Amino acid sequence: MRIFLLFLVFVFSLTATRDLNAQAIADIKIQGNERLTTEAILQYLSTAPGQEFVRTQIRDDLRTLYNTGLFKDVRIDVEQVPQGLILIVVVEEKDYIQALEFRGLAEISKSDLEKALNLKPPFLWDDVLVRQSIDSIRKFYRDKGFYLVTVRPEIVVEGTRKRLIFEIDEGQRVVVQKIYFQGNKALSSQLLKDSIFTQEGSFWRGLSRRGFFDEDLIIQIDTRRVQLEYMKRGYAFVQVESPSITFTPDRANVLISFRVEEGERFNVAEISFSGDLDFIDADELKKIFQTQKGRVWNFLKIQEDVQKIQDLYGDQGYAYVNVNPVWTISAQDPLALDIDFRIDKGSLVHFGSIDVIGNFETLDRVIRRELEFSEGELFNVSRYRKSQRNLEKLGYFSNVKFIQKDLLAEGKMDVLIEVEERQTGSFNFGATFSSFDRFGVQGSLSKVNLFGRGYDVSASAMFSSARQIFSAYFRNPRVNDSQYSLTVQAFNTEVQSIDATKIQERGGSLSVGRPIAENWRVAGTYGLKKVDINIKDIIGTYFPDSLGLNSSLSFSVTRDTLNTRQVFFPTSGSYNEFSTGLSSKFFGSALSYWTLNYTGKKYLQPFDSDLPFFGSSVLSFGLRADYIRGIEGRSMPFNERFVPGGIYSIRGHLFRSLGPSVYALFGPSGSGAGVELSRAAAEKVRLGGNKQLIFNLEYLFDIFREAGIKGVLFFDMGNTFVERDFKLWNTRESAGFGFRWFSPLGVIRFEWGIPIDRRNDEDSILFDFSIGAPF
Repeated sequence: MRIFLLFLVFVFSLTATRDLNAQAIADIKIQGNERLTTEAILQYLSTAPGQEFVRTQIRDDLRTLYNTGLFKDVRIDVEQVPQGLILIVVVEEKDYIQALEFRGLAEISKSDLEKALNLKPPFLWDDVLVRQSIDSIRKFYRDKGFYLVTVRPEIVVEGTRKRLIFEIDEGQRVVVQKIYFQGNKALSSQLLKDSIFTQEGSFWRGLSRRGFFDEDLIIQIDTRRVQLEYMKRGYAFVQVESPSITFTPDRANVLISFRVEEGERFNVAEISFSGDLDFIDADELKKIFQTQKGRVWNFLKIQEDVQKIQDLYGDQGYAYVNVNPVWTISAQDPLALDIDFRIDKGSLVHFGSIDVIGNFETLDRVIRRELEFSEGELFNVSRYRKSQRNLEKLGYFSNVKFIQKDLLAEGKMDVLIEVEERQTGSFNFGATFSSFDRFGVQGSLSKVNLFGRGYDVSASAMFSSARQIFSAYFRNPRVNDSQYSLTVQAFNTEVQSIDATKIQERGGSLSVGRPIAENWRVAGTYGLKKVDINIKDIIGTYFPDSLGLNSSLSFSVTRDTLNTRQVFFPTSGSYNEFSTGLSSKFFGSALSYWTLNYTGKKYLQPFDSDLPFFGSSVLSFGLRADYIRGIEGRSMPFNERFVPGGIYSIRGHLFRSLGPSVYALFGPSGSGAGVELSRAAAEKVRLGGNKQLIFNLEYLFDIFREAGIKGVLFFDMGNTFVERDFKLWNTRESAGFGFRWFSPLGVIRFEWGIPIDRRNDEDSILFDFSIGAPF
């Protein structure tokens, strides 16, 4: 820059034809400015009209203009007129970049690159800054294994807008050809390979990407994973050097070598506690510790025990307790370690201000009522964590963050709750097809968190040759911000089984619920519905008390530890519900019966969540058990008996096709003739059973995560059983596969079930389709 300024001064001196000093400046003109105004440029000049011309002052103005960083080039020309001198300031502005784009991206996302750069549009073009950005892009790609990447900047002018485009040729990604381990004796190389994220390149690397070279991943994560693999097996002093990385001559492959110094394997000797021992009962803590005397030393279990101590103090208001486990070789046994948990409790902390941001729709009180703590209270880590879980389980937010602002001098912790609201309303309408319904139409409208008050509302309808269903639902989970919930439902359903049986039910229910303990809830429900069945004479023979008004009361107890309230997305936890119901003439009911029901579901992730292909897969177990019995001298009603089969119970079998049946003649109206006929001239009537047991096993895995498409493998088993018959070996089994699209319109399921114990009148494979929540 200094040479450039001297050159400008030199040019300026050559343009002067005679001594200009002591002459007055008549005017100053600006030329070449496009974006900047004349007034904006003049403010940088110390020279002004009416002053005498001074060469040194003009030189300083020239330097000042250039040092603003706004111009590629600056020069000052002088024109002599009768009134004096006119200074002509000629500028060439730097490009003003209003947008930044990347072309050629395939393996790296735009958002990741933007985070790696210092450029944030709009900005003025700067050669040094752009070169630094190119270097940052190259380094980012190299860290991800793209060592052949090239980057070329280009400015595109569109009217008054200018865009900076980085043309990127990513090149071929470097593949991990071989991974070596040196110095390992106790643990095999294969075991250590399995413990790290990076894997040797293979056919599967295109799916998992674990065979590609990522230097940061290898050095910062994989090295630590190798070390932890030893430390959880007793090798407390293992050392793993930074891996050696060697490229092949064409830089397309890389060889990685880890060097390990294992050291000795240790057991646990004495466990002690020191420091601030206010809340320590050593004997009780040792009982619940993962670390136990005589067992193999395990670093991960020690960390779990550290968390137990921190939680113990955190529940007493010590938010910043520090627990430092220190291990030393035992004096009694050179292959055992004494562990001392050194505790520094710190100072008591109270909750300070609690602020909520990001809730544009949800009312502030709807969020605050889920908090287990309030301003001014003594800090409690359990209530703090539970409050965050409460908000996450609502299903209103895609992200919930609790941000702490520590005011140590005041002994306070301010909490900022930042939420990101998700789309909670949906509408869908379309055609449906299944092996049972054939073609039909279905539509639904639902909204969670209506008006931002937490109300859940929905209405749905389905019309097909076999089913006509309408239902409406309203739920207020916190009536007047209390612990009580109120649920109102209305429905009108008509369902035809694979036989000619048609059951019509119209009515509704009113339910009130309340939590009784953490994760536990009770509810009472009153239901009223009118029941009608087309084959009255046939049903009347077996179950005469099946028609008319059904007035019932039911009671349920639920334990819910799922990590989300949305039935589509649980990945951990369980759901268990026990319920019992009673319909009686004392309630004005024409039907009299008693029911006992259990529904359970357990979700878990069988693989490490770090795995890119299997990490998000979920294994679930479901169990349903039902029992019904007629009372008050009346038969149990036909419509309440259990007839399994279909996509929501035992797949591979038609809807309501399993269980006990009888043969009967059906006329045009669907009613029976009441005479004995041969099986060839009659239809099966599914009478169902008074007991039902169904087990479901599902494995759900990603196919296209971004699109919300998952694959599913399943196994179903169960059946229904008649009175005085409960032979567990008399079950039906099926297995199959399918796809689920977690779309904005709801969960769309395509599933193929294969009966394992297929009978002559059953299909070898059965396709089913549905829109709605999985069972």
